[in-house]
Amino acid sequence: MNVETKRPGQASVQYGDVRGEAAADIADVLGGLSAVGKALGFRVRGMIVGIRMFAGPAYDSRVSVTVQVFEGGSWDDIKVAREASGGTLPVTEHDLMVPLVDFIRCFKRFSVGLFVRDTGVHELKAVMAGD
Repeated sequence: MNVETKRPGQASVQYGDVRGEAAADIADVLGGLSAVGKALGFRVRGMIVGIRMFAGPAYDSRVSVTVQVFEGGSWDDIKVAREASGGTLPVTEHDLMVPLVDFIRCFKRFSVGLFVRDTGVHELKAVMAGD
C-alpha cells in the first residue's frame, strides 16, 4: 500500500508554471461533497472530505477526479481521528474519469485563480482597465 501525506486541497501539475488556488460553492440541489461524489457516479462508503480534479492534453473533454474518503461517519469521527494522529486525517483515494461539464455542474460557483510562479509578489494592487 502506497501512503502519501498531502496538504488538503493541494494541487499540482508537471511544471507548475502558474500557481494559485480554487474555491467552489456546492450546487444547492446536491448539498455536500458526498452528494457531489454520487452525482459523479461514485458509490460513497464513508464521508467524502476532498475532491481533486486534473485535466491534461490526453483527456480531451474528460477529467480525472480523485475522491478522498474518510471511513468514519461523522464530523466527530473526523475530530477524533485528527486528534489521535496529530492533525493528519487518514483517507482513501478513488480515481474516476468524468466529463468536465459534469464536474463543473456539481458546483453553483467555481473559481480558479492563477499567478505566475517565482515572482516573489505577495500582493497585487489591481486597477480595472477602461475600454
